[in-house]
Order: sequence, then C-alpha cells, then structure tokens
Amino acid sequence: MVKNYDKLPDNVRNLLFNLSERDEVAKDVAQVIAYNYDRLPDNVRNLLFNLSERDEVAKDVAHVIAYNLERLPGSARNLLFSLSERDEVARDLARHIAYHYDELNTPVRNDLLLNLSKKDNVAKTVAWIVEENFDRVPPDVRNTILLNLSQKEKAAEDVADILNTYFDELPDELRNMLLFSLSEKSKIAEDVAVIVAKNIDKLPDDMRDRLLLNLSEHRKASRLVAAILERIFTGVPDKVRNTLLLNLSEKERAARDAAKTVAYHFDELPVKVRNTLLLNLSEKYDAMWFVVWTAAKYFDTLSEDVRNTLLLNLSEKDEAAGAVAVLVTGYFDKLPEDVRNTLLLNLSEKDDAARDVAKTVAYHFDELPEHVQNILDAVQEPLQKVITYLSKSPSAQDNREALQLVSRALPKVDPAFAREILQELIKCKDKTVSKKAAEVLKDVPSDVETDKEK
Repeated sequence: MVKNYDKLPDNVRNLLFNLSERDEVAKDVAQVIAYNYDRLPDNVRNLLFNLSERDEVAKDVAHVIAYNLERLPGSARNLLFSLSERDEVARDLARHIAYHYDELNTPVRNDLLLNLSKKDNVAKTVAWIVEENFDRVPPDVRNTILLNLSQKEKAAEDVADILNTYFDELPDELRNMLLFSLSEKSKIAEDVAVIVAKNIDKLPDDMRDRLLLNLSEHRKASRLVAAILERIFTGVPDKVRNTLLLNLSEKERAARDAAKTVAYHFDELPVKVRNTLLLNLSEKYDAMWFVVWTAAKYFDTLSEDVRNTLLLNLSEKDEAAGAVAVLVTGYFDKLPEDVRNTLLLNLSEKDDAARDVAKTVAYHFDELPEHVQNILDAVQEPLQKVITYLSKSPSAQDNREALQLVSRALPKVDPAFAREILQELIKCKDKTVSKKAAEVLKDVPSDVETDKEK
C-alpha cells in the first residue's frame, strides 16, 4: 500500500491512519513509514512523530528510528534523543543497543550511550555494554561514559570491574577520578580497596593517600586498608597514617592489622595517638592479643594511667584474660597495689587465667590483702594442678617453686593435698628442698589423710 500510496484513492489512504491508531500494529506502521520516508507526503511522515507521543508505542518508535536513522531527516534524530529521556523508553533502548550493537549507526549509538549513561535506571545496562565492547567504544566516548556511570550507585560495581580489568589501559587522570568517585561508595568499597592494593605503586602519593583515607571510613574496606598501610607505613605522611590508624581502630574488621601496626611501629607514633589507638583497640576482639603484647613490651614506656586502664579493660575480656594474667605475674612489683589487686580479682573469674592467677596469688600471698588471698578458695583446683606439675618435674628449680607455693599459701592450700605434696618433696634429691619440705610438713595438721594414705 505504501509503495503505491500516491496512486491510491483517499479512502484507502486513510486506512493507514486508521491502522496507526491500533497499538498492536502501530510498530509496523512506524516501520513502514521510516523505511519509505522519502516516498511519502508530509502528512504521512508526521504520523511517525505523532506515534512517538503515545506511551504505548513510544519505545517501538524509538527502535524504528534507531534502525532507519540514515533514511530519516535530522528531526528524527532529535526525536530519538528526546525519546531516550523518557525512563520507559530509555530502559528498552539500552537493551536494544546491547543486543544490536553492531547494527546501529555508530555516531548515533555513541551519542545515545552518552545520554543514557546519565540515567540511573539504565546505568547498569550501559556499563555492561561498555564492558562487553570496551575496545570498540571510542576512548573519548568510553571515558566520559565511565565518569558518568561512576556517579551511579547501580552501576558502581560494574565500573569497578571495568577499572580492575582495564586499569593499565585507562588514562592516569581518568582512573584516578574513577577510583576517587567509587571510593566514596560503601557498597563497593572493598572492591575499590582490592584495586588500590593491586596497583598501589602506580598511584600518585597524594591520590593514594586520599583514597586510603576515604576507604578507611568504610567497614568493608577497612581490613584491606589496614593491610596496605602496614605494607607501606614508612612511605605514608605522619598525619595521614595517624588518621588512618585512628579510623581503622574503630573498625572490628581492621582491628587486628591496626593493632599489629601499632605494636611494630610503636616508637614512630605520637604518644597521644598511640595511647588513643591502644584504648580503642583494647575493645576489639581480634586486636586484644596485640594490645597486651604491646603493653608488656612497652610497659615502662606507657604512662601509668594508660597502662592501668588498658589492663583493667582487658582483664574483663575472656579472650584477653590469659595474656593479661601472664603480664600481671611478670610485672607484679611494678603495678600499683590497688590496680594489681583489682586485676587479680577480675582475672580469677576467667578460666584461661585461673592457673596464672592461682600461682601469682600463692607466690605473693603475704603481700596481698585478705580479700585477694581468698581468691585461692575459688581457684584451688588450678593451684593444685600447678603445684603437682612442678613437684613432679625432674628439675630441682621446679621442685623449689612448688615448695614455695605450698609454704607461702599454706593457710589456703587443702591440708591433705599439702601433706601429699610435701611428703613427695621430702624425697627430692635437692637436700635444701627436702629439708625445707620436712619443716613445712610440721605445720600441716597430722590428722588429715592424703589420697595415698586412704
């Protein structure tokens, strides 16, 4: 009908207008008009533009124009771009470009992609198109599209994938801009941190520092940032690394690596900063061991109030109790009386610390107030295990230590147990131990029976 349009009577010509009113054939009408555009009078050509105003067929008109753009006037091109601004058309048009990339007019396709990359609802599809056709999209177009997409939450992960895959093929300035934009998005912060870690030596120092500061604010990226900082610590400006560590010390994921960095670079950190870091990290499960290690190694360097606060905090944590108990044993005489007494009381309630607490209280029995001495009532079993182990050791030094523990804490040691241990120590080859054990045995009630005697 269209090929012979000018020969048809009016009533037949009007049939085309009637058909255009029906949604199910509107696309076919648009296709016929576009394909034969130069053969048709203006009133029929205008049907194409009229159809584009109808929501039901707008996306079909867009497809038709995209396919036949070379046959159509400039106004059709303008119409296509106008249609691409409409969300429902944009979504369909983006998919159309994805599946028919090579069939579309190149300049128009590129311009459409630039337009569509600014729209949130199709950003992910445009990112997929760029990734699939990375080497075929002109660099200037591709770079602008990537910058646009890096601002879109829905496309951010795809842009990060592209950046990771084609890092060395992108201009330095562009990849820095993309990294910085993406580093502000929590959802993909860990992906960006991976890219930064892989390419840390290719980034300018100032950009590297800005990226690490951004990423350190995100929980998901914090562990990688901590690992990166540990690796390049000496090359990072003091102010930047201090800020990074303070940020990371508040993140559970990064705590262990941050604590390790503090431990290994303790003397390089400002006093105020390292004190704050240790106090923050003492609250983090994975960091506790390194904090105790640091407190022990730099016991005399740390201010008394910071050191005491750290130990008191950690003594209440099951995970750190064992290590703190060892520290209290080693630095017993250097700790203020009130602090060490509180530490021993706290630690006596922790299973992992019981043996060291029992040993420490027994060894320093006469130096402790009665309420701390009474700890031994609650840790009698761990105390007996320590003493038994030492008494059966082939080492004379261990035997002497067993004797010291029994004799010093005798009022709190089970009499039957004390009698049995002392009877064994009397047989010790070390005459000093043997003689002393016999003397102490006289102070043990004779009316109790040992397990052996029973």
